[in-house]
Amino acid sequence: MNAALRSILIEICVCYDIAAMQRYRFLAFCGLGCAAAALAQRGVQPVRPAEKYPQVVQRLESLSTIAVTAWRGHGDLPHGEDPGLDDSTWTAVTIGGGRGQGQGPALTWYRAVFEVPASASGARLKLLPRFSADGRLFVNGGLVAQGDGRSLDPVVISDHAQRGSKFAIAVKVPFHAVTGRFQGAQIVVERPGQADPSVLHDEILSAEALLNGNPAGAAEHQKQLDAASTAIDFAALDGGDQAGFTRSLEAAERALQPVKDWERQFTIRLVGNSHIDMAWLWPWTETVEVVRDTFTTALQLMREYPGFTYAQSSVQDYAWLQEKYPAEFREIQDRVKEGRWELVGGMWVEPDLNMPDGESMVRQLLVGTRFFKKYFDKETTVGWNPDTFGYSWQLPQIYKRAGFDSFVTQKMSWNETTSFPYKLFWWEAPDGSRVLTYFPHGYSGGVNPVALSRDVADYAAETHQKQIMHLYGVGDHGGGPTRQMLDEALKMENPAGAYPKTEFSTARSFFDDLEKETADGSLQPPVWKNEMYLQYHRGCYTTQSETKKLIRQDEELLQNAEKFAALSFVTAKRPYSNEAFEDIWKRVLFDHFHDIMPGSGIGINYVDAERNLTDASLRAGKILDGALDALAGGIDTSGSGIPVVIFNSLAWERTAPVTVEAPALPAGQRYEARETGGQTLLAQTISTDEAAHRVKLQIMAKAVPPLGYSTIHLVAVADASAHTASALRVDGTEIENEFVRLKIDKQTGCMTSLINKADGKEAVAPGGCGNLLQAFKDVPRTQDAWEIRFDENVWDLKQPKEVRVVESGPERAVVRIVNTFQAPTRTAGGESTFTRDVIVYAGVPRIDVETKVDWREQHILLKAGFPVNVHSDKAT
Repeated sequence: MNAALRSILIEICVCYDIAAMQRYRFLAFCGLGCAAAALAQRGVQPVRPAEKYPQVVQRLESLSTIAVTAWRGHGDLPHGEDPGLDDSTWTAVTIGGGRGQGQGPALTWYRAVFEVPASASGARLKLLPRFSADGRLFVNGGLVAQGDGRSLDPVVISDHAQRGSKFAIAVKVPFHAVTGRFQGAQIVVERPGQADPSVLHDEILSAEALLNGNPAGAAEHQKQLDAASTAIDFAALDGGDQAGFTRSLEAAERALQPVKDWERQFTIRLVGNSHIDMAWLWPWTETVEVVRDTFTTALQLMREYPGFTYAQSSVQDYAWLQEKYPAEFREIQDRVKEGRWELVGGMWVEPDLNMPDGESMVRQLLVGTRFFKKYFDKETTVGWNPDTFGYSWQLPQIYKRAGFDSFVTQKMSWNETTSFPYKLFWWEAPDGSRVLTYFPHGYSGGVNPVALSRDVADYAAETHQKQIMHLYGVGDHGGGPTRQMLDEALKMENPAGAYPKTEFSTARSFFDDLEKETADGSLQPPVWKNEMYLQYHRGCYTTQSETKKLIRQDEELLQNAEKFAALSFVTAKRPYSNEAFEDIWKRVLFDHFHDIMPGSGIGINYVDAERNLTDASLRAGKILDGALDALAGGIDTSGSGIPVVIFNSLAWERTAPVTVEAPALPAGQRYEARETGGQTLLAQTISTDEAAHRVKLQIMAKAVPPLGYSTIHLVAVADASAHTASALRVDGTEIENEFVRLKIDKQTGCMTSLINKADGKEAVAPGGCGNLLQAFKDVPRTQDAWEIRFDENVWDLKQPKEVRVVESGPERAVVRIVNTFQAPTRTAGGESTFTRDVIVYAGVPRIDVETKVDWREQHILLKAGFPVNVHSDKAT
């Protein structure tokens, strides 16, 4: 992926989450643009003010915020904060809207001089900078703030500003291609003890948004809002009559009182949180410290703000804190008992929820909820996966059976093709299990009255709900709520403000209220009976395929190891370690995280994943081998030939091919596979290693019992001995067994026919080419490891180099198809080669296609197409 470009896109959205959605409307158009874009993607037209008072609103805003736009920038140098430093030769930089314009590739220092205008004389001035990672802020040469520039609170630079006073501002950001971006600064003007123009600005826009979204009966309140707006006397201000202007603001507040009362029918439930990616643009080792910093910040704010509540998912975060910072962990335990720190999610991490197998999803909840119960004595009931790239249809069933009744996400609003139709709904699994599902407007929001009123209006217009749950707090790289956000929340909580009723809340109490309404019938959410497929980030199903492969292998290996370890404990008294299995599972569960398994992180994360998953594989493999050895030791394998014990790890009887390695036999002999009772099984040699004097045999094992075993013997017989009869037939490239009849065209390599012999039905669409390799030019607009987008260039690989039968034995037949491809735009590197073995077995109703690829392309996507003659009448 283009990591730098993606970071820019994310930062543009983050700026509204942590700043523009505050009272201080820093870079406000940036944040509102992101919110509008997300709503537009899902086809929802966001409610916007009628813009009846643009001059009033702009004038009020100009009295409370002053943008600092003219900067000079320079690369790294010592003491760039020195006010006496001559910066006349530095690069001129104009910063506005969240991104520096023309600052060049490697600027570290930024300097500007702010002169107090007459309109700010006598006021308290605060400086609010924004940069996308760690940085330092200097005023008049002194360091006044440092840290994560996305979450710095405003810094007071004057309690009583004097007209004409100057402040030399310097910002230092460590230059990184992705994270060192300076985004500007502004001066916040406050007049304590006086009517505040910024408050009235927010009240007017908030009321306007709610009235615009609830037109029924709004005419009377619109008149009251008109009266409040016209009561503001800017002429008095322009004439130097500050007292008269202040009186007009107070009159406007009184005129707004009926509107305030009307707005209180709507409720905003504020839930503080911090989304913490286990690994993304940073390795997991950094995340450990992010967790500590985020959690300690939340605890400190709880001491300062008695009403503040906080929700946090990802049990791995708590486990890190318990291990490394036990004092902070104990304080969280106390806050959980108080009900102010809410445990949500219940999964070990917030995983991808499409690619892991079902057992892994269950384990996420099993391991996670056990930890919460053990260390907090809490049952978790709110599912929490706001940033995962789509959701399996089985998830409601898994949640419900784990004791969950509700689910929070928002990712479907990112759809780029079709609009997801609901924000509040019952999500129903195929078995009928339901969880009440809610989409907030995001997961890393700020607290801004105007934006929140628009959110309320959007929800009221679509769901007829008069309350919303709003998630606020700096996220992705942690951070959580800031003092600035909490101060804004307290302002909105004050009944004197012209805002919806606002309160600190938990997600659980929000869902409890909704469930009461569903129980009495006053709320009847729609029902969604399908998966939630994210029409975005489609490339994540193929990116970093080696990690995906290791995860799948470990999932299967762990389950097999557990089954046979349990059986060996019961039958052979072999020790069973639950702790060992849980520790291995935690390793695999970690790499299910939604920026690791999908392949959307930086390279080091996949080096770490390979090390972690390989360790899990070795440990699980050792347990499995020991268990199988213990079980095999108790099995009677007496008889002629080489005994082979075949174990079936599944819960149903199986007939399937198995591969066995044995010593090579002298010329004129071959192996015959026999069951314990002497019956001969289908078998054939599939490869020979002359140097090692070994052969590989494939044997069709019959009716192996569920979670049981069968014993066979490899007996050397004369090569001329009669072979076991088989229903497998090969005629050119046409193959059939007891169940299917397959035709492969020698000219194109296409499967042209696949007939189910039981009913005679054709599976390949008329005239279709089954198993067709197609190459597409992949030209995503951004994030080429995440996204897929095709242009008109499509190439069907219908000119195979080779189509021939390479095996034709009693147990299996193999047709090999070899294709090559080189994109017309590529002139070097040779051709890509694709070798496919189409395998049909005797006695098994299945066809395997084993594909090996020598890949030399870039920005080309390859897929295998199967046009099928299958129809389903089942409606979802």
